[in-house]
Amino acid sequence: MVTEIVASRILAPYIGTSIIVWTSLIGVILGGLALGYYWGGRLADKAGSYFLLRNILFLASVYIFGVSQASGYLLTRLIEANADIRISSLVSSLTLFLPPTILLGMVIPFAVALSLKEVNKAGRVAGGLYALSTLGSILGTFWCGFFLLADIGSIKILVLISLLLILIAILLNFAAEKAKTLWFLILLSAALLFVFIAAGAKVKEEGLLLDTDTLYSRVIIKAGREPETGRETIELTKGRFIESYAYTQGDDLFGYYNYYDLASIFNPELSRVLMIGGAGFVYPKHFLKTLPKTLLDVVELDPAMLELAEEYFGFTPNPTLQVYHEDARTYLNSTQKKYDALLIDVFDSDITLPFQLTTVEVIKKYYEALTPKGVLIVNIIGQIEGEEGEFLRSEYLTYLQMFPFVELYPISDAKDGSRIQNIMLVATKNKQEEISKDARIAAMLGHRWEKTIEGKAIILTDDFAPVEQMMAKRTRWDYLY
Repeated sequence: MVTEIVASRILAPYIGTSIIVWTSLIGVILGGLALGYYWGGRLADKAGSYFLLRNILFLASVYIFGVSQASGYLLTRLIEANADIRISSLVSSLTLFLPPTILLGMVIPFAVALSLKEVNKAGRVAGGLYALSTLGSILGTFWCGFFLLADIGSIKILVLISLLLILIAILLNFAAEKAKTLWFLILLSAALLFVFIAAGAKVKEEGLLLDTDTLYSRVIIKAGREPETGRETIELTKGRFIESYAYTQGDDLFGYYNYYDLASIFNPELSRVLMIGGAGFVYPKHFLKTLPKTLLDVVELDPAMLELAEEYFGFTPNPTLQVYHEDARTYLNSTQKKYDALLIDVFDSDITLPFQLTTVEVIKKYYEALTPKGVLIVNIIGQIEGEEGEFLRSEYLTYLQMFPFVELYPISDAKDGSRIQNIMLVATKNKQEEISKDARIAAMLGHRWEKTIEGKAIILTDDFAPVEQMMAKRTRWDYLY
């Protein structure tokens, strides 16, 4: 179970943590255990011995250690070869985690065979071993999820698992045939030394500032340069795609962040604003500087994000800011506050919005949380036209169930509906006449999608919102935002 939890963090920076990824991972783990139980049982009956069990554990430890060191390289190659997330998640899970799962699945049948002394106690022995195994899985799950991931990180946990398996193999060695003891102990000692040396000698990726695990996600922060301008940048990822991106010099914003400034055009009377999704707090930093007297509430699930924003993105909280570390849906269910604008920038370690923030039920919550002149702006990555635009069209249709005025603003190309890009969805309770003498604002208003929105679409509900399946239809991954 610990390996399964850690596996999700290993995969996250490359294919995200959507329900499709979890489906592939759980299916592969269960399939590996089934094969391990079956083959382990047959092998234990035919040639069961402590010597063979010791070797199985040793092989598992070597493979898991290999995954800890080579997963980044392997996943990069695998993702490049498979654009469909269903295929890439399944192939990645099979390649990295099926072999060690099969080997570990073989342990219980071997343990039963080696522990069984009397046939009339077979049920008691098997039941006791499976109960002990399940108890260990439960304790390992809580320990890993609540503490280990945030304390030492996913890669070190895999190294730790590898070391523990080698230590267990050493203990089993004393129960194995004595004639084969000396050389195996030498081999294990050399392997143990190699693990320590290799783990400490891992080369740091160029530009990498931080690679850490929080209680909620694996966070990677990198420094770099914008290809077009050469400007120094900093980026934060919690999955395959960049969630925060900022210039290290100057106050101007990158790309889609600018479009949240439209809130003051659609509703000039901003006194309190809610932003859902903080990550690197790039836009809140800009907001607090440009509208210092306007109250800003930010809902960010992960408490570590605020600390990282202060350390790496130059964010400085002030008295007009209130941060809530809780799930956005939970906050909306309980808050009594009314907002003049809602700004939403949340993704599921991928370009997919969390399904619970896409449905008509949550949109009703948005509507109720807004003042009569309130405006809502949502960042969505997708396309408007074609089969791959089904989610964007469905979200547009769902918003129309509550808001009388809904518009789309494609960021990169306002006329190309087949292009995957950031698209800002703007919803208002009342139609406002948007006029601005500011050239930047006027240019953004000129990105309004003017064509009819046509194609397959459904109303998303809490009961039926196949968001990940709709987004899985995309075949291109080569874009930043």
